[in-house]
Amino acid sequence: MNLPECVEVATGSAPVGSVIWLHGLGADGHDFEPIVPELRLPQDLPLRFVFPHAPIRPVTINGGMHMRAWYDIVSLDSEGRADADGVRESTAILEGLIAREIERGIAAEKIVIAGFSMGGAIAIHTALHTSHQLAGLMALSTYLAIPDEVETSSGSRELPVFMAHGRVDPVVPPEGGAQADTRRLFSFALGALKTVSDRPVDARLRTLLELRALEALGLCPELRRCVRCGEDVGVRAGDVRFRVADGGPVCAGCAPPAEGFLPVQLGTLRSLEQGLHFELDQLHRLVLSPQILAEARGLVTRFQRFHVGVELRSERFLDEMLGSAGFRAT
Repeated sequence: MNLPECVEVATGSAPVGSVIWLHGLGADGHDFEPIVPELRLPQDLPLRFVFPHAPIRPVTINGGMHMRAWYDIVSLDSEGRADADGVRESTAILEGLIAREIERGIAAEKIVIAGFSMGGAIAIHTALHTSHQLAGLMALSTYLAIPDEVETSSGSRELPVFMAHGRVDPVVPPEGGAQADTRRLFSFALGALKTVSDRPVDARLRTLLELRALEALGLCPELRRCVRCGEDVGVRAGDVRFRVADGGPVCAGCAPPAEGFLPVQLGTLRSLEQGLHFELDQLHRLVLSPQILAEARGLVTRFQRFHVGVELRSERFLDEMLGSAGFRAT
């Protein structure tokens, strides 16, 4: 495959990681080049930023005008807006750029893929289908290019993701993401209602439901990897601590002897992680020891109070729902 020309910016010699960042419609690889110095990255973390130029092609919504685009946009409707073949072609291009960075000595787990608008759509589609275990995905003011292929995606479910969207974006309205959030929350509410109507709710089930509520809100804590170095906290020997402010565990090698860390058993993190993979109506099958339950309850409660800032509506929802159903959550 012929890879596109790229603008490259290295923040130091011998980069230890790469960021492949795709531009939006009609722009080019220089579009986000000026942002690199604004990031003020530490000198001991040299990175290579790769900004590829999209191919030049006719774009239907712009009257067939030829411009740089990762795929043709055939309409502005949320459904069927993207040319699926073009999306897959550009996904292959991004996969090729990832492979080239690996050939240059950067491990896949040290590569972040990023994109803005249609570039973000390609980054998301690639993350959903790549076999590589990447460092992360950043998607800005974007959307799912081929929503029907999400259910069949094979990408890592543990990939760290950052997504953001301007509240008054006139080109790609944020309502598309809001609609997805609404569907996710509605699905959780229906599942939770069915779960509590089928069996009594104890502290274990309530804790797991609260965790799933955070997931539905897009605020799920990291439970497997150190939020400082990115390594699996189960690999290193030593105590594991949880940093609520940072949103996840900190391994023994990264946790200084300071306040603000919650000691936590590895088994507690693994049990909570299992709770994210169970179907809601199967959560009652997950067994937690008294010590793990106490740790899990404290961790989830502190996390939601810190990151939401107020009592979650889901807490009141559960209180009211359980009370009206004649259950008592302890």
